[in-house]
Amino acid sequence: MSTIYCNTASSLPSAAMACLCDEAKFSAHPAVGPISQYVYEWSDFTIQINVMPEGDIAGHIDGFIAYLQHIASSTGATLSSELLQRIRQTKLVLGFVSLPDIAIESRFDRLQDAIGMICYNTNSLVFWEGRVHDENAILLFPSSAER
Repeated sequence: MSTIYCNTASSLPSAAMACLCDEAKFSAHPAVGPISQYVYEWSDFTIQINVMPEGDIAGHIDGFIAYLQHIASSTGATLSSELLQRIRQTKLVLGFVSLPDIAIESRFDRLQDAIGMICYNTNSLVFWEGRVHDENAILLFPSSAER
């Protein structure tokens, strides 16, 4: 559904993540080594945050940049070198999955709040619904004028 690209952190502390979503049951599921998934569960909704293994990040970033370049060339949108540089500096990739879907507004709000808090506190980029936003929810690609 959405992906966060952190360039200031290579991991997120479980203690800080546990405080992120009020009233949700929090759990962290480790892989061999670092945490591989954070889960927030409410009675009606679950958010899974999957942590990409470090060894997969470079290939993912190359593919993501190629995708953005394709969109830019096919739509005429401007893809700035500053944005590309920031994406290339990614140290941590988080993929968000919501179960069930977010058709109900309160679920959408909880998901948006979780993404927003992580992005803001880690100065990260978020790729959501085909758009790239910064940590302040400012649209970076495509620009507002190009939509």
